[in-house]
Amino acid sequence: MPNSYGYLLYHIIFTTKNREHSIEPEMEQPLYAYIASLVRANGGEIYAIGGTSNHVHLFVRFPRHVSVSRMLCIIKANSSRWIKEAFPDREGFSWQDGYGAFTVGRTEFTMIRNYVLNQKEHHRQESLEEEWKRLTGE
Repeated sequence: MPNSYGYLLYHIIFTTKNREHSIEPEMEQPLYAYIASLVRANGGEIYAIGGTSNHVHLFVRFPRHVSVSRMLCIIKANSSRWIKEAFPDREGFSWQDGYGAFTVGRTEFTMIRNYVLNQKEHHRQESLEEEWKRLTGE
């Protein structure tokens, strides 16, 4: 097979440092737009972004030659720097080191997209900790 092909959809979750509630409502949409621009600038596609004051969910596809860890490094480093520049009162902002990355089948596309877009509503019913345990089986 002379060409390589990959179509991997990911549901990614990452949190603020110590899961602090440091993403204010006025920061959300500009932050999400900036993260989307980073994904696209690095050859990825973004289908949904959502979250709460202490974490972000992405529903994305990355180019096959860029690892999830590399893309998350790009997203987290650049968005953290952007937050500090755009919101000077947040100069201590940072992301937690880790992340969760889950592959998603094409048949689950709409379900996962809606899940990510409706995070605020979802977290009225289930905490981040409960969600994490459910997703990871821990």
